[in-house]
Amino acid sequence: MLEIMLPQLKQYDMPKFVIVERNLLGENGMSAYEKNSDIIFIDDKLSSFKKVEKILSDGYFVANDFKGVLVHELTHKRYWDIIKNMYNKSHGKYNDLAEVKMIVDEPIIKYIKDQQLNDISYLHRISENTVISWKYTGSINELVAEIEVNENIDDKKLVSLIKELLNYGYNG
Repeated sequence: MLEIMLPQLKQYDMPKFVIVERNLLGENGMSAYEKNSDIIFIDDKLSSFKKVEKILSDGYFVANDFKGVLVHELTHKRYWDIIKNMYNKSHGKYNDLAEVKMIVDEPIIKYIKDQQLNDISYLHRISENTVISWKYTGSINELVAEIEVNENIDDKKLVSLIKELLNYGYNG
């Protein structure tokens, strides 16, 4: 499946891919990007396109097919590459990646919090994965990846903020 899908995703920088047993990915995991090693891990149970679609049919994630799973993880990579590049080009301006991430994330976090003042279930319109991540980590990592997978989100301002972030340092 990787050999079929990766040529369709040339707009992303490709890391290494490693197929692993599901128990290594966590409770809800079927794939994961690890920023330190620059590897995307894929569940070995994702053995056919139909099987992936069946697993994704519960709506927990925005992705509804294997391409969506790959775009989600490749977006995590792009997001972390942007943070790493900003840090590396900062000439000591930032203490660490966490500080850069906090600065990069700030406008989007502010926007989400403003939206939640009017609608506490605001993130439910994106995905359950986004809601859980936000609730337990306060992180926008999953939101960024989910928006890239599904651009048909009603909130065009949010989509614009995410696209602006993901296009930083890229020519397309």
